[in-house]
Amino acid sequence: MRCILFVLFIGISFCQDTLKLKKTNMVYTGKLEDVLQDRVKFKQDGDMFGNLIMIDRIEYLYGNNTVMIYNGEIIVDDLNHYYVNSIAKKSSLLSETPRNNLAQIGGICIALAGALQYSTYLDTEKSRKASLEEFDDLLDSSINKGKLSAALFIIGGVLIAMDQ
Repeated sequence: MRCILFVLFIGISFCQDTLKLKKTNMVYTGKLEDVLQDRVKFKQDGDMFGNLIMIDRIEYLYGNNTVMIYNGEIIVDDLNHYYVNSIAKKSSLLSETPRNNLAQIGGICIALAGALQYSTYLDTEKSRKASLEEFDDLLDSSINKGKLSAALFIIGGVLIAMDQ
């Protein structure tokens, strides 16, 4: 049992970078994604996006079995390797054809559907004080808004699923 736990611990901590900040003394595990002039982009485990951190605020950054940054100073030339690779990666991304942003369009459709649902709610508030003719108009409007918002929800969901 101890052997299995030891192997799991080594497997989890293998190939991860460790970052410790000066002021907070917090230690983070994750992956160094990018190196800029005075900042590093560090993606913490479980996060979707990396955070930009000033190099002078880092107590140490440990990765690839070496300490790369210590007391806010770059001490390993290997860190420049990350920087060169990140520039090459950015230039190759710029040369590719632009990707469809279907998820963004889907999110906009879902947001519009939510706005329509809210306006339907406002119509129901108006219907309490409306006459019979106004009530019929508000009812028709609510039905049409409901159909349109349902269609927008479906379209938005399909677009987000297609982007994955």
